Order: sequence, then C-alpha cells, then structure tokens
Amino acid sequence: MYTNKKSLLFLLILLLLPITTKAYCTDEEKLYFKEIEDEYKVTYELNKETKNYTIKFYNAEPDRYTLGIYGVVDDNVKYKSISDNEEEYANIKPGEYKLGVFGVTKECDEAVKTFKLNLQKYNNFSEDPLCEGIEEFVLCQPTYDKEIDYETFVSRVNTYKKTQEKKQATIDKKDNNQMVEFIENNLFQIIIIGVFITAVIVTIILTAKSVKKSRRLE
Repeated sequence: MYTNKKSLLFLLILLLLPITTKAYCTDEEKLYFKEIEDEYKVTYELNKETKNYTIKFYNAEPDRYTLGIYGVVDDNVKYKSISDNEEEYANIKPGEYKLGVFGVTKECDEAVKTFKLNLQKYNNFSEDPLCEGIEEFVLCQPTYDKEIDYETFVSRVNTYKKTQEKKQATIDKKDNNQMVEFIENNLFQIIIIGVFITAVIVTIILTAKSVKKSRRLE
C-alpha cells in the first residue's frame, strides 16, 4: 500500500513538471541552411583597452536562426541587436569557444551548424618599444597565446632583427649585382645613349651662344 502511494506521488510530480519538447531540425531544414550558409558571417575584434573581444554576427534570416555561444555564463558579456540582421556580443574574454547557429522556429530549434572560434589573449609585448618597425613579427602582434618571459622576448626580437638585416643585405647585394650585370650586358647601348645625350646638350649650348652673339651684333 505504501509503495502504491509513493508511485502515485511520483507520477503526480511528473505531471506537474513543465514539459519541454525539442524540435529537431529536419534534413530539409539542414539542407536549406547549407544553401544559404555563405550569407552568414561571424567577425570578431579585440578591444586593446579591455583586452576582451566583441563578436559580430550577420544573420541573413533572423526569423529562422540566431547565434549561440556554448559555455559562456558571464554577466559581463553584453548582447546588443545592431540591426534586424546584426547581433553583437561584447566583452567576451579570450579563449576557445564553440559557436552554433540555432534555429528559432517551432519546427527547428537545434544547431544547424557548429564551429570553434579561438580568441587569443592580448599580447602586452606588442606595446614594447623594441617592436617599433617590426610589427609583423609574431611576438609584436596584438595577440599571442603562449606565455614567455621578458628576457625570452628580448632575445627573440634581437634574433629576428638580425635575421631581417641579413635578408635585407642579401637583397641589396642581389640588386647591386643585377645592376652591374645590366650595365655589363648593355654597355655599348649605354655608351651610345650617353654620347647622344652629350651631343644634344653641346648642340643646345652652342646654339644658345650663337643666338646671344647674333643679338649683340644687331
């Protein structure tokens, strides 16, 4: 008798609980999204002041889909609807995230596409004066995920600079060699052109003197 009462109570609790039904997207719905997938764009930008990111999502059909970020439980993340087709998630900390494009209709409310997004940490070394002129170097770029100490940073920067100097010296030497080779291969033509230019200049000078002399005689 006690067992029956316990079973009945459990059944009543189940009946009182809210029932939610997940609408799994059909193959046709998934196929439809693949056809328009290229219209969906996810971009991100690093805020150097906060060291956090802003993700922007271009949504071609907001009545059917939306963007979701797995595992982000942070009150500091700010969501904003920029327009009917643009969503913004601001103040997201660096890290690797799994994103999904989810259906928002009664017929489809699961992810039709998932992908990963790696938001690298801000690189404080990028502000170091040693990076001036070599901003393209990996340790001088705004983001860098690995942890290194300042001594290692300085050492690698100096090594990179020496490598670049050697490369530039090689390029300059090659350019000089090409110039010498060009002159050697075209020496006769260069002499002819030089003689012609000289003759033209001499002719102009003599003509000018002749004109001046004629004016004086007048």
